[in-house]
Amino acid sequence: MVRWLEESVPMSQSVLWDLVREYYEDRGPDAWSSADVPTQATTNCHMAEAYAATVLAWAEALTPSDEPVYVLELGAGTGRLGARVAMALQRQRLRTSPAVVVVITDLSRKNIDACKQHPTMQPLIAAGAVDFALLDLEQPGPPRLELRDEELSATAPLALLANYIVDSVRQDAFRFRDGAAHELWVRAGIPEGGAVADVKLDIKPVPLGDSHYADPVFDDLLRVYAEQLEDGDVFIPTPFLRTLRPLVADRETLFLCADKGHRYVPEWEGQPPAVVAHGSISVTANLHAVAHMFEAMGGHAWHADSADTSFTISACLLTQQAGVEEHVTRAYAHWLNDYGPADFERLGDALPEPSELSVELMLSLIRLSHYDSSTFAMLADTLPDLVDEATDVQREDLLAAMPKIWERHYRIDTHECVAFHLGRTYMELDLAELALPFLESSLVDDGPDFAVHYNLALCLEELGRDADAVTHLHLAQAFSPDDEEVFVRLQELADKRAESA
Repeated sequence: MVRWLEESVPMSQSVLWDLVREYYEDRGPDAWSSADVPTQATTNCHMAEAYAATVLAWAEALTPSDEPVYVLELGAGTGRLGARVAMALQRQRLRTSPAVVVVITDLSRKNIDACKQHPTMQPLIAAGAVDFALLDLEQPGPPRLELRDEELSATAPLALLANYIVDSVRQDAFRFRDGAAHELWVRAGIPEGGAVADVKLDIKPVPLGDSHYADPVFDDLLRVYAEQLEDGDVFIPTPFLRTLRPLVADRETLFLCADKGHRYVPEWEGQPPAVVAHGSISVTANLHAVAHMFEAMGGHAWHADSADTSFTISACLLTQQAGVEEHVTRAYAHWLNDYGPADFERLGDALPEPSELSVELMLSLIRLSHYDSSTFAMLADTLPDLVDEATDVQREDLLAAMPKIWERHYRIDTHECVAFHLGRTYMELDLAELALPFLESSLVDDGPDFAVHYNLALCLEELGRDADAVTHLHLAQAFSPDDEEVFVRLQELADKRAESA
């Protein structure tokens, strides 16, 4: 039984989008930590490194200015991408590079406050590398930078990172079939006891009149679809684009986005108006519409060569300076197109199970990921058990990688237990003194369980702290009273204590 929430209205006016906003505002960081909403593909270290390199190539091509370059992450959520981009910019920039400030933005006060308090953010805040701002993508106007206590400059160069944003904001929907054009009105409903992800849509085509938007940019976009599509349903994020346009106008702007979306008109041919549920909801992003607006403003756009639209990266540029387009073209090709984050994600999906990988391949994957902690966590159940088989060179490579993995780790509560896996790996490398702080961190961050207490006991015993080892063995025993290994360890420590008495 569906409970209808409204009468039919243009899709962008539907209560559907109010439900989406409420979902993100109410859940805050829990929307991602519960794994309801995907996050790894667009916030991993490979993505951050590629975005930072592209932003830096653009920023270094600009005429020097007294103002910093601002990088706004739109809909930042947990802040993990923004923090990793800021760290990557610190590693990559030269002494002569312009100052760059990453601004973590979101519509949710909960998300902004959580980002401000995140441990990984603290050194970035101290260095002036990040700032924070509430930004509603439905409300035009410059965001206010909370640490600097000022509005974003209207003239400073601006880079925008919009991962999984274009598919999740308010959308208009249209149907172009057999020469006729209709706007798709919707009625949203939720089954009794359901949530926003269970939403049902009743769709009604309404004939489209001339000058629907009374805006030449968007009316021209509709004309393009009407002329080129024989049978296609199209989403257009018009409210978002109307908010974006005054923000980027009359300044040097770079726009980068990763999404599931269509880049060219023919990709909409034969497409039904699909709405995808993943905790919240999203649609197929119209990256062609984004490019159309930038090009109408005199800008340039780049789309990936790959025909795979399930995860693709596009870039747009507004510039009045000579040579900037050339630098962005080269950076986009190198970092985002030829072998970019989308390829890295597909490579990860195509790999066999970690248990089938060699140490050498695991190390290569960790390096390819730019020392991404989630990639390490994916391998970590298998990797420590292979340490005995590793060559001296591979052990040295692993030791060199582990501090980088931890430095770039941005913890969200997704049960990856990175600190635990690093500690366990150090133990397998016979480095108990390095393992201890990670195992102790895991106890605090991930909470007590059998594995943490048992490995802490092994580590403390190795360090000659037998009494503390016994304490953790008893704590482990509380989780698994019949574990034979705990009994054996306790007996061995008791015998050792008796012998030394």
